[in-house]
Amino acid sequence: MSIPAKEKHFTTHEVAEMCHVTRGSVIRWINEGKLAACVTAGGHHRILSRDIASFLKTLKAPLPEGLSEWGETEKIPKVLIVEDEENICRLLRAFFDKNFPQCRVEEAREGFEAGVKLKNLRPDLLLLDLVLPGIDGFRVCQIIRGQSETKHARIIAMSGVPEENYEKRIRSLGADDFLFKPFSLDQLERKILRHLPWIKKNSQGEESMKLKEGEGL
Repeated sequence: MSIPAKEKHFTTHEVAEMCHVTRGSVIRWINEGKLAACVTAGGHHRILSRDIASFLKTLKAPLPEGLSEWGETEKIPKVLIVEDEENICRLLRAFFDKNFPQCRVEEAREGFEAGVKLKNLRPDLLLLDLVLPGIDGFRVCQIIRGQSETKHARIIAMSGVPEENYEKRIRSLGADDFLFKPFSLDQLERKILRHLPWIKKNSQGEESMKLKEGEGL
């Protein structure tokens, strides 16, 4: 198998031209969760080569020149869980082991450790708790979006703190989604598949659990 070229980010306008549709159609695909996209600090969508290829394959549409190599490439999804509660980390890892065993999952218990692992892992997805020792989740999100090596990552922020502005604030910093604790793992699964539609769920992993601060399975 040939090694694909360095992956590119495309604007909604570029994707529209590539697919011969209007820019409004591309934005609608993104809003409906059909086409994965990350959001820049300025609020603009950026779409990765592999996500365009994956979306077009679901439509059984031919891949434009320059994307065909991504249609043949198998990618190992990389996930970083940034959470200081050991029980929650254990729950989340068990969830990925059961439902998405193809994922490479690593953990960080505080913001500084997360920064180190971000550079080494370059994750596709972060589950990011906002209340962390040292550097908080808001600052971690800014770091992710400010670095070319990590800005492509999807970020699902998590918090059990009943502050109304938490979700609005973290989204303004570039997070793609938000989960308020406690949440069901069915909710988490739906968000993962929305932001990483190219990964496949293990058909054996059908168990649903309730996630609460400080509780195990």
